[in-house]
Amino acid sequence: MAIEMCYIPEIEPWTKYPDLTQSRLIALSNELRRVRSECVTLFSPADGDGDWSLGCRVYERTFFAIKALSKTVNWLDICSELRALQFSFCVGSVPLRFYKGDPDDPPSRYLAHTPGEEQHIQTCFEFAGLPPVDTVLRLAVEVDAARQASSIVFVEIDSHKDVIGKYRIPHTRQVAQIMPMQAPPVNLAPIVAEPIKKENSGKTIKEFINAAKK
Repeated sequence: MAIEMCYIPEIEPWTKYPDLTQSRLIALSNELRRVRSECVTLFSPADGDGDWSLGCRVYERTFFAIKALSKTVNWLDICSELRALQFSFCVGSVPLRFYKGDPDDPPSRYLAHTPGEEQHIQTCFEFAGLPPVDTVLRLAVEVDAARQASSIVFVEIDSHKDVIGKYRIPHTRQVAQIMPMQAPPVNLAPIVAEPIKKENSGKTIKEFINAAKK
């Protein structure tokens, strides 16, 4: 019997969650890519590294990178979690987490809000009057054979723990500054004044004067 595939629509997150602008999602995506790339560079199976150690390093360094980013922008905050290794953050009023895997099939532990996310949602409702977020939002990091991030997808999950929307975040690379090409400077030898020669006799002025004294 053929298995019916469920169609998951492509969405634009900012239409439903105004705080999740494209530029903010791209900034987060770039950090996820950068950290994973750096960790893969350090990955050394010959020295005993495995996928578990790589995953731990990526997770903790990503946590560190997002915390660092939150100190430089005013739209990102870190949620307070009860568990030491549990990590969530919020973009404006919207809580998020990230995971490595298929955007169409998130791991079960990512299908519900963490206590930190719940507290943030409740705080936004009580003090800012913002409507509670009734969906679970995640960033899925898809990895290729080289263990690099092939794509990062925003995932929307409903109360039934089904994925109801996704958005593939564009990958923007930093463009190096292009300096205009300039011709290399030409070093000219210092100008040396040569004696003036008389055109008719070919003698220098000094020789001409000495000859006149004789």
